[in-house]
Amino acid sequence: MKKILLSITMLITIVIQSQTLEENLPGIYSSTKNFEQKTHVVILYDKEAHYYGEENWTIFSLNLKEGHFKRQAIIEITPKFIKTRLSFKPHVNYEDIITYSLQGTTMYAKFEGYGTEIYRFEKYKITKN
Repeated sequence: MKKILLSITMLITIVIQSQTLEENLPGIYSSTKNFEQKTHVVILYDKEAHYYGEENWTIFSLNLKEGHFKRQAIIEITPKFIKTRLSFKPHVNYEDIITYSLQGTTMYAKFEGYGTEIYRFEKYKITKN
C-alpha cells in the first residue's frame, strides 16, 4: 500500500513539474501589491509565430493610471523563466530587466533597475457569459 501511495505521489509531482511555461504562463496578470499605480501584465504565446518570422512570446506592461502600454523586449527564455527588458527611453532615462517565473498559479516578477524588487501577480480568470 505504501508503494502504491508513493508511486501516485511521484506521478502527480512529475505531471505538475512537466507543465511548461507555454501552457501556464500566458494570460492577464495584476500586481497584488497595493500600489497607488496598479500594474498589469499581458503575456501572449503563439506556438506558430516562428513560421511567420515572429517571436513566439509577446509581453506587454500596462498601467491605466499613467496611460502607458509598453511592449517588453525578450532577452532570455528558459523552461523556468522569461527575462525581458522594459525601456522608457528616450522619453525617460529608465529601464528595467524583469524576470517572470511561475509558482503554481502565481506569477513572480523580479524587477532589476535602480533597485531590485520582487512583485507578485495574480492571473485574471476570464469566463464566457
